[in-house]
Amino acid sequence: MEKIIIPEKEESEKLLGNIHKNNQLRIPIFSVFLILSLILIWKKIRIPWEVVLVILILLTLTILFDFYFQKIGPKRSVTRASREYLIIQIIEVILLLAAIHYWGAIAFGGMAVFMVYLMFCYFAFTQIIYPRLIALFIVVGYITVCSLEYSGIIEAKSALGLVANSIQIPAVFYSNIIFMVGFFICLALYGDIFSKRLRDTINSLLQREKQLQETKTSLEIKVLARTKELEEERASLEEKVKERTRELEEKTKEAEENTRELQEKIIELEKFSELAIDRELKMIELKKEIEGFKKKEKK
Repeated sequence: MEKIIIPEKEESEKLLGNIHKNNQLRIPIFSVFLILSLILIWKKIRIPWEVVLVILILLTLTILFDFYFQKIGPKRSVTRASREYLIIQIIEVILLLAAIHYWGAIAFGGMAVFMVYLMFCYFAFTQIIYPRLIALFIVVGYITVCSLEYSGIIEAKSALGLVANSIQIPAVFYSNIIFMVGFFICLALYGDIFSKRLRDTINSLLQREKQLQETKTSLEIKVLARTKELEEERASLEEKVKERTRELEEKTKEAEENTRELQEKIIELEKFSELAIDRELKMIELKKEIEGFKKKEKK
């Protein structure tokens, strides 16, 4: 598949969108953990106050950082925004390591937490170097805390104060170290391939979306042009109809005037006809009288 280079603006929007989505996922997760911790304390189950404090700090920082990236992020370049988000994630990892240590769950719970955390982080960035760095930092930090607890340099807490911390068992310790290193190697190898394919697919979809948007824009322009032509034709037809209506009205007026003239002439002709008939009748009477006078003269 041909790789499509995403422009700076589109990559910045994609990065900020990914960051916002991750923050929107972390906010309810941290809220649920905080509520569960408070419920356990209310049930008088011993929860280290450090754990509750760390969860509260994580929730607060997530809300603040989400607001920060929504307001300040668009003014940053992709590289600078990525570096700032990398620093924020490193702070979160340190706080998570502290919470898991005080909880006494570094042996098994820590691996599960950071596996899920890595999956969220790996697809947040648009440049592959940053998820690699955060993954490396998580593995190094996890191995460091495990080693410090195993060697007794820092106190190995027990989960809920019920059982001893299993990280001090050599088999568990080495298993965790080997598993985390192996997980990091697998993530580095296969995660890059999977994320590259996913990014290529996303880039291809973005390109197709861009083409569809251009096609849509072109169609909208054509529709607007055709609409304008139709409006002009409609206006022209309306003007022609108005002209034709005026012509018909003028012809109608002319016909009415002609009708009136014809009616007047008919009336005049009727009057003339009456006069002519009267004249003819009088002429006939006169002729009769003249003939009567002639007859009388002959007699």
